[in-house]
Amino acid sequence: MSFDLKSASLHSESRLVKRLRPNLVSVGGDWLDFLGAIGRTDLIVEGMSRWRSWCDSWGGSLLLTTYTGSLTLEGALEKVLPMLDGLLVTVNRSGNGMFPTRQAFLDWVVGCKKPIMAMHAMEIGRIPVTEALRYIFEESPACSAVLGASRPATILQLCEGLADQFST
Repeated sequence: MSFDLKSASLHSESRLVKRLRPNLVSVGGDWLDFLGAIGRTDLIVEGMSRWRSWCDSWGGSLLLTTYTGSLTLEGALEKVLPMLDGLLVTVNRSGNGMFPTRQAFLDWVVGCKKPIMAMHAMEIGRIPVTEALRYIFEESPACSAVLGASRPATILQLCEGLADQFST
């Protein structure tokens, strides 16, 4: 099996990112976890090296996104961690999506010794906004979070919750 790092979608994404020069680029997710699961450390390192080089060319930060890194990335971690400015990972109170367990995943993430950006903190609305924010910013090792909402009521709750969380 081969994975083409010059594929059309990767090429168009990288062209767009290089043109926009964002302050922060998150790379990985399902494809990265899959490559780790099948032992293709070489492709992970090659891909992340390219993204690191591109980010360095304009001063952008590079985050690695992983859902199963504690189970699939051990072989690549030693080579990839020095390239990274942080990790974008699932962090929530219930541990949903944190493998093999919430505590084991958090131990793995903290052991990486990189800043942690949380995602899926509200579990698509299953965890109330105030509970999610309290957990992320008071109990978890995350220093930032990607939070999203689509319903107007949830957006308002999120804004109010953030104001409350950071006003004290």
